[in-house]
Amino acid sequence: MKRVFSALLVSATILSTGCSVLKDKNKGEEILVEISAKPGTCHTWYREEPIECMQMREVGKENEYASVPLSTISGFEYVPGYDWKLKVKKEIIKNPPADASNISYTLVKVISKKAVSL
Repeated sequence: MKRVFSALLVSATILSTGCSVLKDKNKGEEILVEISAKPGTCHTWYREEPIECMQMREVGKENEYASVPLSTISGFEYVPGYDWKLKVKKEIIKNPPADASNISYTLVKVISKKAVSL
C-alpha cells in the first residue's frame, strides 16, 4: 500500500510540474515597436507561395524591419498604409510548440498611427 501511495504521489508531482511548465511564461517586458506602412511577405512551411506579412522592428535598436505574420501581436489589427508605433508586452515562452515562436507579443497601447502614401 505504501508503494502504491508513493507511486501516485510521484506521478501527481510529475504531472503537475509538467503542466505548469507548458503554461510558464516569464513576466515579460513592455517595449516599443514600429510597424511599417508597407506590408512584406513571409514564407511558411505549409504553403508554397509567400503570404502577406507586416514589417516590424523594435524601437531603440539598430535593426532592420523583419517580416512577421499578421497575427504576431495579440490584440492588434494591421492595416497597410499606416506607420504605427505600439507599446507591446514581450514575453518569452519557455516551451513553445515546435512550429511556433518562443516570443509572444500583446498590444498594450497604440502610441501613434500615421497615414503614409504607398
